[in-house]
Amino acid sequence: MTRPESSNVKPKLRKLADMASDLRRGRSFNITRLTTIKGFCADPDAATRFAVFLAQQAQAVLEQKPRPEYIPEERWATYRHLAAEAIGTMDRYLDARTEADNHELRGLYRALEQLQNRRQSIPFGVARLIENSDALMVETALRIVLNPANGADECYQLARTYAERYDSRYGTGLIPDSAQAVETMVDYWCRHYFGVTLDEWVGRR
Repeated sequence: MTRPESSNVKPKLRKLADMASDLRRGRSFNITRLTTIKGFCADPDAATRFAVFLAQQAQAVLEQKPRPEYIPEERWATYRHLAAEAIGTMDRYLDARTEADNHELRGLYRALEQLQNRRQSIPFGVARLIENSDALMVETALRIVLNPANGADECYQLARTYAERYDSRYGTGLIPDSAQAVETMVDYWCRHYFGVTLDEWVGRR
């Protein structure tokens, strides 16, 4: 597996870790600060595993959060069922890469995509209407696993969906409420590259 040189990874991770600390202190940043993640996901295997990791975070939230009033109970149950099935199948696929699991992944991807297939005309195009961002994250992860060649750009979009927040005081982007999500991603890459947690890595530098 091809990885960026350690000398290139450390300063990039340090900037992300420092940004998470600044978010904790009330600062905000443009969402494009997460483009660093594209470099970490240049290798298709790294991209797929990061995508599955973020999908796992999204599926856990989906299981715990209450059903929004605007989503019918049966539809909410379908989101949860498909997300759980997708996580299990992606885990199996990454271990064995069987054709049967690949076929199942494609079916789950189509099912999640169809759940949020409404479109709305906007100036200069058509926008997809998203009612469940956690399910969208699982859907995006499925697309990355099925087509890892475009993983770097897709993982940036996945990270963006995971961390981006809105608050009238800050607008949309990386805001104080994004701190935990950014820390979770930095912790993942600390474990990936150095075999230690974010806290352990920060304590060493």
